Amino acid sequence: MYLLQPLTIFSEKYLWEAWEKAKKGSDAAGIDGKRFSSIKDEEDFVKGVYEKILVGTYEPSPVKELSITKANGKERNIGILTVEDRLVHMIVKCWLEPQCKELHHPQSYAYQQGKSSAQALEQLEKWIYDDGYDWIGETDIADFFDTIDHSILRKVLETFIKEKEKIDFVMYLFSKQQKGVVQGSPLSPLLANIYLYTFDEYLTSSGKPYIRFADDIIIADHSKDEVKLRLAKMQEALQALKLNCNLDKTAVKHITEQFTFLGFTFTQTGRVVSEKGTKSLIMKLNEISKDNKSLIEERIVKYKQILNGWKQYFSIIPWQEIANYEVLLLSRDFTTDKQIIENCYLKITNNLYGKPIERWHCETLFSLSLQLDKTKDSFYWLALIFNKNLSLTEEMKGWLKYNYTVKESLLEDLLERLNSLYFHKEDSKNEEFVDWLIENRMFAIAKLLHDPNPGFDICNDNSEEKKTVVSLDKNNAFTEFYHLFNGKEGSFYVEVLEEGKRVSKPIHRPWTVEDVEKHFCGEITIVQPMVRSNKTVTYALIDIDIQSYQLQKIKGNEEEFQSLLRKAFKDMSKIYTKAKENSLPSLLVESGNRGYHVWFFFDEPVPLPEAYDFLNKLIEDLTPTEGIVWERFPHQRKLKPDKVGQKIKLPWGRHSVTKKQGYFIDEEGHILQDQLSPIESVKKISRKQLREFINGSSNLVERLNEDAYLIPHSIQLIIAGCPIIQHFINKAKTTNYLNHQERLLILNVFGPLGSEGKKYIHQVIGHTMNYDEAITNKFIKRSYSKPISCHRIREHYPKVTANLPCNCKFPISKGQYPSPVLHNKKNTSLVTPKSQLVPKQTPTKPTTSTNTNVRVNQKEINDLANKLIELRKHKRGLSKRLSHIEEELTRIFDEKKVDKVEIDIGFLVRKQKENENNWVIHI
Repeated sequence: MYLLQPLTIFSEKYLWEAWEKAKKGSDAAGIDGKRFSSIKDEEDFVKGVYEKILVGTYEPSPVKELSITKANGKERNIGILTVEDRLVHMIVKCWLEPQCKELHHPQSYAYQQGKSSAQALEQLEKWIYDDGYDWIGETDIADFFDTIDHSILRKVLETFIKEKEKIDFVMYLFSKQQKGVVQGSPLSPLLANIYLYTFDEYLTSSGKPYIRFADDIIIADHSKDEVKLRLAKMQEALQALKLNCNLDKTAVKHITEQFTFLGFTFTQTGRVVSEKGTKSLIMKLNEISKDNKSLIEERIVKYKQILNGWKQYFSIIPWQEIANYEVLLLSRDFTTDKQIIENCYLKITNNLYGKPIERWHCETLFSLSLQLDKTKDSFYWLALIFNKNLSLTEEMKGWLKYNYTVKESLLEDLLERLNSLYFHKEDSKNEEFVDWLIENRMFAIAKLLHDPNPGFDICNDNSEEKKTVVSLDKNNAFTEFYHLFNGKEGSFYVEVLEEGKRVSKPIHRPWTVEDVEKHFCGEITIVQPMVRSNKTVTYALIDIDIQSYQLQKIKGNEEEFQSLLRKAFKDMSKIYTKAKENSLPSLLVESGNRGYHVWFFFDEPVPLPEAYDFLNKLIEDLTPTEGIVWERFPHQRKLKPDKVGQKIKLPWGRHSVTKKQGYFIDEEGHILQDQLSPIESVKKISRKQLREFINGSSNLVERLNEDAYLIPHSIQLIIAGCPIIQHFINKAKTTNYLNHQERLLILNVFGPLGSEGKKYIHQVIGHTMNYDEAITNKFIKRSYSKPISCHRIREHYPKVTANLPCNCKFPISKGQYPSPVLHNKKNTSLVTPKSQLVPKQTPTKPTTSTNTNVRVNQKEINDLANKLIELRKHKRGLSKRLSHIEEELTRIFDEKKVDKVEIDIGFLVRKQKENENNWVIHI
């Protein structure tokens, strides 16, 4: 215990360096109530403190203790020094730090220049995921800063500091406490690292993985026993320093278990932000929002400080976990991802009821709605601003003037009517408002606000009159939509905007009902190639658009655009009327950009030439109005084998430029309030009706004439449900002949159905002249365990499937695919056709991906796959060549980081078992 300050001299060069560094820290007041910001004459204050040190009159003040609640609810005590003490501690730090550079251990990552938590995390990732250290030991030092022994600290300082009076002065700074150093002192972290330098040296002497960040320690090894042994040695070494491991935080874990280090949770496949860290962030943000006395501007500054610090450390902000509407409004300041911003906006609008709303909230919501192209919402926020007796900004006025030609003289009247429309609904009639808009030539606003409801309500909780009631089951409608727009199998396209241009991006997997729902909600825009693999279509349409030349000519003039749009509507009406007169049902769609679509649906797939002839016949005596262009889908009778054909944006699709969705409309051009009803009640054109319209004739469909009692009921259901199977069974019976491909179809439909299926294969093929029981059994043994898909049937037998109904609708569960065996729904013992897509395998490294839908080195992969098939037929004597090809495939797959690649005949799949690659081709 020091009664007086030990006399010593610190160079004056440290004085102002220390003052500038100390000011950058917290401005919290110590026990004397003074802050850095309250020091009026800095020069006088700094020199006064320095003079006290020189003459020996400086005395440390008592430490102000402060308790902080951590994310886990526990309390943590820190000390707040006075401004004078912080300056003195910083002077000592500026002097001491250069003296102990050699005591900065490379595996200690905290409180050292050039070291960071990010480096510690990267090092740990390398050891675990690259070097294969799969056993982890974690601990921390119990009450580390508070239990540092002063006598040991002094001895450590004496090993490299020769000036005894300097060491005396360092110890004097903490003389008011028996042990420990103050958490909150700028000097304490440096002393803590010095104190543990010999400990770090001891723990790393074996060369095995060791990381220390302040009092948190992680070690890694190849066995559980090794980790336990090293943890025991660690405890012994700490006890020599009069420290201890925190037993509650000490554990041994395998990498397959989760563990947390520096705010990240490590799993077998990589690291993610820990749940504890996310809770801590949310707690800090919510503490700010609870301060009702603070101004919104002050809260915004604090929010941004916290979010900036979080993003700098973790790289990404967990917006999905944040509910604070003020914080969510800041999303666009921290990300350019439009989907994240839109999700935050939707979360705000869905939970804004009852929240205090000021000008900043209104202006930000308005600006966000413009950025997200939610124009209807923008008018709602304008009405809210007016409702709160706030004035519009120049940005808002300019938006109304230049986008909707709102005259200055009508602005006040428009805002009053909007206010009445949204917030005094009983006093306003929507029709009167729309009429007023039309009278004043505000056609664009009238069209937009024919239904003014923005989809949320911040002023009336659960208002019944603002709820949208959908009478239909969405899931049924989405499923019907999925079957109705049955185009090319195996993949679909999504419309995106690239460099201002609409681009259709292929998605190399079959579309699902879930995709339809996203399409309906505007999350994605599905674009579909309409021609199926067997050159048939299930629908046809005529697209009526304003000519591109006309759009360039009018140069954005809204009145002329609306005039042209009315012409397009008249053309659509002509086509619709002609179809109606011929009893050809259709659906009308507003495209979302510059025209309309007239859709026709067939009750069974029709060959491409028939659909083409149908549209030609329909419009043969009709002509487009000047300035309007019509496009037929399909617009050709034949399609080359390697061509996809026309792609069309499906109804409900959101136009990537205008951001408007293509909704179903009635004969008068009004958007239908119930968008699901047209799908569930759609009327289709029969094959007979179609052929009669184009003066064709129908073909008779052969029916199965099999003695039902000779066939098991489960197989009867499949035969009765699939006209294609019926056709080939009838062919076998009537002609006594099936070619090889036709026999394979029978084999791959009934082979996977067990003993009944195998017996029935003999029954069918037994009708053929060259039937051989032994050969048939041989093929049955080689048949696939999974039933053939409808997609493959249409590919292998295009002529038959084009002239017979091949458009069955199955209730497909996730992972299944359409197959004739699904006609037997009740027999659960049958093999259920599961998707042939191979699930992603767990990567051995976090950077490895297993993208199953990519097409890479396509020609090379196809060539190698075909060679692989050929070599396997003649494996004997060619094993060396086969091995070489497999090595080449392994190299390519490793370089591209995939386990599956699409090839011409299906998919080439790599399956790894016991460090060996097995190559499988899925047809």
